[in-house]
Amino acid sequence: MSAQPEEPNYSQSWREYRFANWAAGLWLFPGLPAAIFVAIGIKLFLVVENPLIALAPVVLVWAAALFALSRRITRFRCPRCKGLYFAHAQLVYGAGRWCSQCQLPLYAKQ
Repeated sequence: MSAQPEEPNYSQSWREYRFANWAAGLWLFPGLPAAIFVAIGIKLFLVVENPLIALAPVVLVWAAALFALSRRITRFRCPRCKGLYFAHAQLVYGAGRWCSQCQLPLYAKQ
């Protein structure tokens, strides 16, 4: 009996990638206004003279979380070759539509 190589689970990998994209988008767009509202609440309830004292820590937490979510997306591993999917992607429209090493298209079934 020879051991069969394990078939990569593409659907699970793409699901994780989509979730990371969704989480980053949800944190980016509604997250910044929410952070500002939290800072305003801190200023009002803690009676802080300078609004930047209330805003700075909230925005720093928001930015650190956004950095972590973005890093999770950019460090995504290709389901086929296990290399970094976006290793050599350029910052142009359409970049990252395929693996930079094995050319697996984004959301490919196999």
